[in-house]
Amino acid sequence: MNIKEQIETLKELQRIETESVGIQSILDGISDRTTALDARVGDFENRLQSQEAALEALKKEYRGLEMDAKDLQSRMKKAKSRLITVKTNREYQALQKAADEMKRENSHLEDTMLARLDSIETAEKELAQLKEEYETFQKQMSEEKAAVEVEATQGQRKLNELNTIRTEVSKKADPRLVDRFMRVRQRISTLAVAPVTHAVCQGCNMNIPPQMFNELQRFDSLRNCPHCQRIIYWEKPPEPETFE
Repeated sequence: MNIKEQIETLKELQRIETESVGIQSILDGISDRTTALDARVGDFENRLQSQEAALEALKKEYRGLEMDAKDLQSRMKKAKSRLITVKTNREYQALQKAADEMKRENSHLEDTMLARLDSIETAEKELAQLKEEYETFQKQMSEEKAAVEVEATQGQRKLNELNTIRTEVSKKADPRLVDRFMRVRQRISTLAVAPVTHAVCQGCNMNIPPQMFNELQRFDSLRNCPHCQRIIYWEKPPEPETFE
């Protein structure tokens, strides 16, 4: 394998690595997106549970008011019966005062119960609307999660394909060349191979020594950039456009 063929192999390995890193980044992000979707569903469910708990609290309070009202009605009935049997004016006035107080208490209790009924009716409507919104929201979240799962499946399939291609390319190449590429790749963690145009390394935008630039143009050996340590190769600059 001559130098030009080695360069093409390195460029192909770099293309595979670059694409693989991009896909892996997307796959890593998919996990975060799925977690975020689950969190949104959880937040909505908490709202729903809070609304249901608030409604149940109102109903429980109303049931307590009903019990108080029944107890008060029983006491009022007993007080009315006792008014018929009293023998002294003083006793009558005391019972009448107590009866009047119970009437005021009953009136206040009825107002409170009516207010609670209004609150219950409002809470039930809000809960019904929230449940409808939750059904729509759930459907939307299910569709989004399904789309994310499809994206993950496609990304993993593409990643597997790239791994297969990488293996095939590596088998055909000189193991020392592949090892050299991987060592640079691991050290730099970005592009391991960079073209040199007009004596400038396109990986770090630094000028390389003139002697090295001349050697690259002869394609007699592979060199590393003295500044960024990337594997470099000469790339002929494009011809300037001519207009007739």
